[in-house]
Amino acid sequence: MRFRFEIVPESLRRRLSFVLWRLATLLRRRGAKRLVKLGISPQHYAILCCLEERGTCCQKALSEQTGINRANLVAPIDALLERELIHRDSDDADRRRDDIRLTAAGSRLLERAERALNEVEDELLRDLSAQERVALGELVGRAIAIGCARDA
Repeated sequence: MRFRFEIVPESLRRRLSFVLWRLATLLRRRGAKRLVKLGISPQHYAILCCLEERGTCCQKALSEQTGINRANLVAPIDALLERELIHRDSDDADRRRDDIRLTAAGSRLLERAERALNEVEDELLRDLSAQERVALGELVGRAIAIGCARDA
C-alpha cells in the first residue's frame, strides 16, 4: 500500500514531528536506493563525505563525526578498503591508531553519489525555491544542533 499524505488527518499534517519524520523517511528510502545502485550504503556515503571534508581521520573521529557507533564502523570501513575507495595507514605517532583517507576512486564515487542524492532532493523538494531549501536545511540543522547539545 502506498502512503498518501493528502488523506492523513489534519492533526497529523500540522504536527511538525510527523511531517519531518515522513520527509526524512522519503529522503532516506529514495537516497538509499540510489546509493545501492552505486554499490554503497548511507553509512559508506557518510564515511566518504567525512574523509572528503576532513582529509585523514582515525576511526574514533569518523565515529564521532558521522554518528556511526565505533563497533558498527568496522564493516563499512572494511568494505570501502576492499573496493580501494579509502586507504588506511598506521599513525607514526601512535601505532594503536590508524589514519584513514579517501582515494581518488573514492572521490570519484562520492561525486556520483552526490549527483544521485541531489536528484532525489530535487524530486522531493522541486516545489521549493532554492532559498526555501536553504532555509529549511538551516532551520532543521539548527534544531538538530540544539537537540544534540541538550542531550550531551
